[in-house]
Amino acid sequence: MSNNFEANRNPELAIPMSAYIRYQFDFLGIETPLRNELFKKHLSAYQLPYREKLIDAVWKLYELPEHF
Repeated sequence: MSNNFEANRNPELAIPMSAYIRYQFDFLGIETPLRNELFKKHLSAYQLPYREKLIDAVWKLYELPEHF
């Protein structure tokens, strides 16, 4: 995804987010309002992938070590 997500990483929030799901995943620590804003900016800059490439894009996101 975009470097904007990485630039907005918040380790202090990531810990309780991960604890909430019993440390099954790592998180970037981005709260929902900011995450939605960043995602809207990302979509306006890059658009959604074409249908044929959408599944590949989803798998790439799924394979990232962190969740948002």
